[in-house]
Amino acid sequence: MRRKKDKFYLYISITIAVILFGIIITSLISQIKSKGSKDIRARASASNALKMTGIISSINPDSQTVSIDNLRFVDEIKMLPGIWSVSLSSQSNIESLNPGTEVILSVDSKTLKFATKTLSAITLSKK
Repeated sequence: MRRKKDKFYLYISITIAVILFGIIITSLISQIKSKGSKDIRARASASNALKMTGIISSINPDSQTVSIDNLRFVDEIKMLPGIWSVSLSSQSNIESLNPGTEVILSVDSKTLKFATKTLSAITLSKK
């Protein structure tokens, strides 16, 4: 009878030890994750300027817009399909641009609309 009682206490103590070990490991993992990274939404919005390149196909100085073909992200090979309408800031010098010119755009990521193929450029410069 004594042997069964000893095994019972052994099983209980091992079970409690495993549960405590699991709690400690879980709390350590959550502390490491919270120290190393912040909220993913905060990290995504921290740098909202995207670098893109493209070729100007037409210019509309009245509305400060430019149509760009072969639009793609910098250092990417795959192009975004179609012709994109790019709204320029009021500080952009639209007179120095010509159709066929390859340009580099700094784009506000919040204004990148794939459905309508429109975006707003923070800066636009010749490549």
